[in-house]
Amino acid sequence: MGTKEFAEKMRMLIWRGMPGLTSQIHRPPDVDAEDSVVPHSLEPDPTWKWEEAEKRLRVAYDDGGFPAWIQLAVKEMEDELKVERARRQRQFDHSQTKSLS
Repeated sequence: MGTKEFAEKMRMLIWRGMPGLTSQIHRPPDVDAEDSVVPHSLEPDPTWKWEEAEKRLRVAYDDGGFPAWIQLAVKEMEDELKVERARRQRQFDHSQTKSLS
């Protein structure tokens, strides 16, 4: 089996086995699920760290099982992405400022 077949099989497995996760991943970024208990914002939390996220994920799993863990994991990944994008934007802005000097 090649990597293409493996990727297709994994996508189908996740699509069939975890439709909620698939819909969360492929939803437009400005649309929140109505039943979401996790608020979303466009601004990154400057204090966000994976160590704290892992603790929150453990608590979510202990309190609500796998469905709660998945919902929070999606939010944590979105938060990480926001922080990373902000970091890259700062680096880009800094490099542009240096090149203009």
